[in-house]
Amino acid sequence: MELRNIFGNVYKGTLGKSMTACTRHGKTYLRKWVKPSDPKTQIQLYRRGNFAEAMAAWKELPREEQKRYNEMARKKRMNGTNLFVKMYIQEQNTR
Repeated sequence: MELRNIFGNVYKGTLGKSMTACTRHGKTYLRKWVKPSDPKTQIQLYRRGNFAEAMAAWKELPREEQKRYNEMARKKRMNGTNLFVKMYIQEQNTR
């Protein structure tokens, strides 16, 4: 996330533990920093594990396969990584 003021200075991420630059609906703004919660519930840990597996599988794909996913994803206004992860997790959940 990036915020630029009228002088051209660019701000990204979090400033200490007081403010953070965020983007929503294409607009970048500053908001108060809030400590993220981490519930560590069984379902959350399971889903994080699925996501980590999916990302590892994506990184193992040959470049040609990744390019194919990128081409398919473009039609859906996504990128190849997101499409692959979505499909991978859906497949895991149907087993």
